[in-house]
Amino acid sequence: KSMFMGEFTCKVDNKGRMMLPSKFRDELGEQEFVITRGLDNCIALFPIEEWKNIEDKLKKLQTTNSKHRAYQRFVMSAATKTEFDNQGRLNIPTSLTEHAQIDKKIIVTGMNNKIEIWSEESWKKYIQNTGESIEDLVDEINFDF
Repeated sequence: KSMFMGEFTCKVDNKGRMMLPSKFRDELGEQEFVITRGLDNCIALFPIEEWKNIEDKLKKLQTTNSKHRAYQRFVMSAATKTEFDNQGRLNIPTSLTEHAQIDKKIIVTGMNNKIEIWSEESWKKYIQNTGESIEDLVDEINFDF
């Protein structure tokens, strides 16, 4: 099971294609993977076996609960099974580039079981906003290095 980590600056071409960092491409291999909306206005990319776990969790949500339905719709309506093209590029659907407000420069980060794709501007804002309160967050989750 891959654990993704690291932060990389990449570019998206005018057709919505990007080269994933070679470290992540190597870890994903030739398999299919799923991209969908992520939280905090990013795009989430899951290896196919990890996506199956996500699907199982989503199926267990109660469709009679409006919050559960909303989250299922948020994730599933944007989910796309894909793979690298012949040049090793990833094609990002327009709906996802719009969700993440992606223009040309992006930040690709490893996030344990998934990869996140951010617009450079959104990532910088996120880091700035969370950086100001990271000590409080660490205290709250009681995490010790």
